Amino acid sequence: HKIVSGSVIHTKGIQVPDDSGVPDNKYTGEMYYERIASNKWLMRFMIVQNVKVFQKYISAEHQNLIHDETIRFSFVDPLHGYIELVLDSPEQKYSFKGWKIMPHKEPLRLTKQDADLFGSQHLLICPSGLVTVCATQAQDTEQDLHYAVPLVGINSDVRK
Repeated sequence: HKIVSGSVIHTKGIQVPDDSGVPDNKYTGEMYYERIASNKWLMRFMIVQNVKVFQKYISAEHQNLIHDETIRFSFVDPLHGYIELVLDSPEQKYSFKGWKIMPHKEPLRLTKQDADLFGSQHLLICPSGLVTVCATQAQDTEQDLHYAVPLVGINSDVRK
């Protein structure tokens, strides 16, 4: 079993442009994964405002992670914003029979406040959401995983 093109979960977003018609993308979402068993992966979705601080963090703390996707976005709510990964979306283009997608917390929501604080003395660990992805041993398990995850609470140019 494998994750297609290095991706555990493919994202799709919601576009809500400002008055100029272009989102003000001041934040970055980064998806990384690591294989933890022959049929099991750990996906990390992390959000940051300061990409340079994030790159130093990844280099120092998570050298074994494999990078998958990057998105640029802004929060719908500029004061109390969040990004939520909706992992139980019924709209899937491809079958994922035999795969289990298990978030470590529900809802899987990361806040603007934490992204703003990351790298300061108040928050030294990057805000992240963890998802364990497993392929079952069943005979009819799909060989490859293609799974779209809607993102809620952001403005982005990411499409389905």
